[in-house]
Amino acid sequence: MYKRQVYASLLDRALDEVARGDDAPFFSAGVAAGPLATKTRCTAITARVAAGGAARGLRAVVAARRAGPALVDDDAAWRRGVACWVRVFERRRDDREAPDALADDAARHFLNGGRQPLAGARAEAALALAALRGPALRGAARALAARLAAPGGGLSVAVLQQPAGADALSDDAWAAAVRAADRDARAAPPSPPRAPAAGDPFAALLRPRARAGWAARQLAAVGATEFALGSGVVVCCRRMDPRASDGGAAVSAQGFAVGGLADLDDGDVAGRAALALLDDALLESRVGAATGAAFRDACRERDVRVNVQTKHARHRGIGGSCGAGGLERLLALLRARFEPGALSVDDGAARRVAARRGRVAADGERFPDPPEARFADAVRVALYGDLAVHGDLPAAALAAVSGADLRAAHARCLGDFRKWTFVLVGDLPGDEALGGLLEAYLGGDAGACLLYTSDAADEGLGVDLGGRRI
Repeated sequence: MYKRQVYASLLDRALDEVARGDDAPFFSAGVAAGPLATKTRCTAITARVAAGGAARGLRAVVAARRAGPALVDDDAAWRRGVACWVRVFERRRDDREAPDALADDAARHFLNGGRQPLAGARAEAALALAALRGPALRGAARALAARLAAPGGGLSVAVLQQPAGADALSDDAWAAAVRAADRDARAAPPSPPRAPAAGDPFAALLRPRARAGWAARQLAAVGATEFALGSGVVVCCRRMDPRASDGGAAVSAQGFAVGGLADLDDGDVAGRAALALLDDALLESRVGAATGAAFRDACRERDVRVNVQTKHARHRGIGGSCGAGGLERLLALLRARFEPGALSVDDGAARRVAARRGRVAADGERFPDPPEARFADAVRVALYGDLAVHGDLPAAALAAVSGADLRAAHARCLGDFRKWTFVLVGDLPGDEALGGLLEAYLGGDAGACLLYTSDAADEGLGVDLGGRRI
């Protein structure tokens, strides 16, 4: 039953890497697996392509489907796919039963013809975990991938949704594109398995825990603990049951520093474009000896993410989360993003990032936001004073960003650790273990980095947190 979900995760990752490549055939693509009818399950692939690129995008999607068996045979890819769903069902197993859980479970039970047990979400999660960890799953997934990879295998339906216009494909042209993609799939040899990645890319970031140099103080008014590190860094941490979070993360971190797009000159289009691409560029950067792709795989497998946020008018941010047992890797990756050498993209990688976002922007210029969307943005600005600036950066400006522009944007956004405020919330360890981790990654040679302070430099920009301001 769960072979299709794991297979969909493997294929989804492969499509994401295709979308990141040079002259990618689609902007983005995703895979979903679920019931099509009462007793019929399906795997659906959706891709967003540029105007005039429907036929090319279809060929790329069919080619990715053709590579399915190789993905299942890739030990590292299989481990990542299974780990993703194990985390999902581990959270469901530990969740508190919602009042309407039994009704939802009953609906799924009857919808699937009685194949799903009528036992509640926890029992379903326990059954799923047993299947995911069982020896038969990979063989079943391999058979499924082979069936779906075969031309004409299963029930294949190709649907094109496009706006009316001069470049729209006719029905006959779309039918011809489907036949050509199927013909190419028949002629193409199976994809060879990928070479396994060597070692743990996180190993280059991990540090020994510090045994001294920090002190903890309880902040009873806000239910938090304040850690003063040996370097002068102060960190505020609040323990919380991760089951209370909709996202299910064990630990979440959010940082911000005053100063955003409003600080740039109105005419600095190049600077705005470089900031818009900064997070994508960091995801492409090497980490130690690992390529950007290998490190992205390691983050998926270990359920760790960190993203830089540069689209706000008056502040910039960095946020991250991790699953159970991932706190040390989360702290290591947060620290790594601020290192001077964190952005290691060469001009070739910069061109790939810039060209990809430039193509997306060019496509967006053909379909601008409707008036109601712009009105909603204006309302949010009036209510809250700041929001993500979705902006109208020209496609040419994005495509022209260079490696030097990105490095300057990194220095501008993340160059001074002392200006940042961080709060960690979630399933945090005891004070002794947590203090050692914080000192190791955010203390030591971190200088005067400021993660939390009760003395806001600008009271007008402070945030009231139970009588203390951050």
